[in-house]
Amino acid sequence: MKDSEQDTTAKSGPQELVQQVFRVVKREEVYMAGENALERYVCVAYNQILLNVKPNVVSKKVPPKPKMEALTYLRLGDELLKNVNFRIFKVFVTKLHVDQIRPYIWKVNDEILFKDCGVYEAKSKAPTLFVLSDKKGGDAWGGTSEGKWRRGAWSRFTVGNEGEGSGGLRWSRSRHVGVVVMTHAYANRSGVRYMTNGLKVYYVPWKPFLMQNTLPTFYGTLPIVRTILIREKISLVHGHQAFSTLCHEALMHARTMGYKVIFTDHSLYGFADVGSIHMNKVLQFTLADVSQAICVSHTSKENTVLRSGMPPEKVYVIPNAVDTTMFKPAPERLSMDPIVIVVISRLVYRKGADLLVEVIPEVCHLFPNVRFIIGGDGPKRVRLEEMREKHSLQDRVDMLGAVPHAKVRSVLNSGHIFLNSSLTEAFCIAILEAASCGLLTVSTRVGGVPEVLPDDMIVLAKPDPSDMVHAIKEAIRILPQIDPQEMHLRIKGMYSWQDVAKRTEIVYDRAMRCSNQTLLERLPRYLTCGAWAGKLFCLVMIIDFILWRLLQLWQPDSEVELVPDIKPTQRIQRS
Repeated sequence: MKDSEQDTTAKSGPQELVQQVFRVVKREEVYMAGENALERYVCVAYNQILLNVKPNVVSKKVPPKPKMEALTYLRLGDELLKNVNFRIFKVFVTKLHVDQIRPYIWKVNDEILFKDCGVYEAKSKAPTLFVLSDKKGGDAWGGTSEGKWRRGAWSRFTVGNEGEGSGGLRWSRSRHVGVVVMTHAYANRSGVRYMTNGLKVYYVPWKPFLMQNTLPTFYGTLPIVRTILIREKISLVHGHQAFSTLCHEALMHARTMGYKVIFTDHSLYGFADVGSIHMNKVLQFTLADVSQAICVSHTSKENTVLRSGMPPEKVYVIPNAVDTTMFKPAPERLSMDPIVIVVISRLVYRKGADLLVEVIPEVCHLFPNVRFIIGGDGPKRVRLEEMREKHSLQDRVDMLGAVPHAKVRSVLNSGHIFLNSSLTEAFCIAILEAASCGLLTVSTRVGGVPEVLPDDMIVLAKPDPSDMVHAIKEAIRILPQIDPQEMHLRIKGMYSWQDVAKRTEIVYDRAMRCSNQTLLERLPRYLTCGAWAGKLFCLVMIIDFILWRLLQLWQPDSEVELVPDIKPTQRIQRS
């Protein structure tokens, strides 16, 4: 490197330099680009700033990467992560050769800490991910400096499988609440991983056997759950999804060990069919001894209280939210010819795929200028394909298949109306994402859907083909009056993860104030679950308690290695 270039690097400093890089990257609008494109754009920014040249950004040739000190490079990545996003930072760090960064790291147990950078590396068999520790105080996993509590979240829908349960985990880092997630293994994803913003995920080695659910073991998960709770110094356990066997087992073990427990229900269930009767009894068992419960809508709360028999005053309503920085309208308003109706959902019976088979041909017959875009996959996709062939609608109905979450916004921005045909919904975050992108919504009037959007943003219909066709006709009539940008701003003011964070933190505080009770004091709650079921549940809890005590004798809590509290400014001495 030339002397003048070295002076420029040293003079500007990482914080000032990264602001210049940030401005270039922002100007080129490459936030959603792939990693190869991000690397190219970042290199372009460096060449503009450090080498004082301006290569062609559109060129497919990757510009040379300016030479600089490895530590400066890491600091730049550290600052860039705070100002831009995780994937750009990943491009920075993963492109460094190991020999370049070895002088700046120390090994701490199984983790590697980057000295002076606040960056650590998760070691696993899977590809390495890099994350940034919390700079505002607290431990490396995001615990508050006041040391209030750390949260363990057990969920079937977590990183690796998108769903409403996964969205609720994203806000925690913004409130500086330590979060550790446990879920089952997904394909080749197992072990411990560190996600963006420092979220730590345990992918326990249990593979799903049916509908993404693990085989119930009752007590097989006790050893690993106990180890994680002790090792991570968990104060509170938060479970998600009523049909997650792993969630129910983890909450049972947590109560046996004396932890405060919260459960969030994201679904609606009936009362008559065999499957619902079974799940309702399981939910009654789990909620018999939880500290608090959360539902995503008032309809969901009524459903949960009726199914579980839980006191209504212990159930709180906290709706989901949407990332309005990600889901926003297209810069330019789309032409009204043709009118595009977007459907994004799993193509299953519960999501109303059979309704779509009858509605789409009728709408296409009534409105020659209407097209449909259907994103999603499932067992009902075959029926939709047959419908398209039968009515010769190949040029008017596009079947996209499964749509990655990162591409949902681009699909939504290609349409004018979002169609939701679900037969049951507790909240339906999909219509919230569509409204944030400026789409007028047509939806079935089921579950908690009427609570999500104001009347002027949504047209509701009965789950009946003729009524849905009438609702789509009404939506097409009022479509010219819709301003996508105004709708986006209204959604931004109504829904935010910051608000979800504040309200959920209140529930956590109330749960932490609940008194601990012994096993004998808790057993009467299970007896209220039924004449025979109550006795069976008591037996299950007694056996769980005995097994836990045996584990305590075999490996006392003091012998479980705790996760080190590594602060970003803390220096680790070599052993």
